[in-house]
Amino acid sequence: MSQAELQASDDHAGVAALVAAATMWGCFPAYWSLLSFTDPLDILSNRIIWSFLVGVVALRAVDGIYLPRPAPAKQLVLLFVAATLLSFNWGVSIYAVQINRVVEGGIGMYFAPVFQMAIGCVLFHEPYNSTKRAVSVLSVTSIALLIYDLGEFPFIAFGMGLSFAFYATTKKLIDVSSRQSFIYETSMMLIPSLIYMYTFGSRLTSGGFDNTSEMLLLIGAGFIAAPPLILYGFGAQRTTLTTSGMILNFIPILNIIVGIVLLRETFSPLRAVATVLISVAVFYYTLQRGR
Repeated sequence: MSQAELQASDDHAGVAALVAAATMWGCFPAYWSLLSFTDPLDILSNRIIWSFLVGVVALRAVDGIYLPRPAPAKQLVLLFVAATLLSFNWGVSIYAVQINRVVEGGIGMYFAPVFQMAIGCVLFHEPYNSTKRAVSVLSVTSIALLIYDLGEFPFIAFGMGLSFAFYATTKKLIDVSSRQSFIYETSMMLIPSLIYMYTFGSRLTSGGFDNTSEMLLLIGAGFIAAPPLILYGFGAQRTTLTTSGMILNFIPILNIIVGIVLLRETFSPLRAVATVLISVAVFYYTLQRGR
């Protein structure tokens, strides 16, 4: 099946892969809350290092190779951009849990499709029609309510939304298999992660654990990170933008549920209204694109 055909229709395996990826991503804040014994950069470094190793094992098991095949220079640039955006998004999501802003991060993931819409209009000169104007009004209203409710600019929401929007856009331009793309992305951030661990110190290298479970939880940060990324890369190439957009809407829903139910974060009436407005905007935009 050609790339054009993949984007014009949905593959059942691709849909299943996206549902699985969205479910895992949506529940990740619950896991990050268990790692409060160390700082976000330590978690991020371990997440990158161990997920790289998991990716290598998956590549060997499925493709029979240890390293990804050589990619053209243009693809390498895109892969580096994707790696940088991914690391930033991971870092912000971990930081959001540690400062009790998971709900804001979840709302930010609702902003991602709207930011993707803006990217399409500005960078790819897509038409700015009535649907997009309606979505813009709802989104701006939601952002204004969120700013008023927080009493400050929603840096977590914008950091999560913008980084994922640019990451998703970049992934659409990458013509490399999901497993090999994952190896490229994590390997490009591997050296900075190792430098951080051995220069600034990590619980893993210093042995500063209170018990074995803390060590296993930190290592597990990488093991749980790899599967949804590989599944997302697989599913994104086998579904339409409309389908992938609808499925990924479950990520913020689950994030918000985890924040409220498990992590006991506050969910004020204004924040609820802001969430409803951006949810309506995203679902409306996604449905209109499918027509």
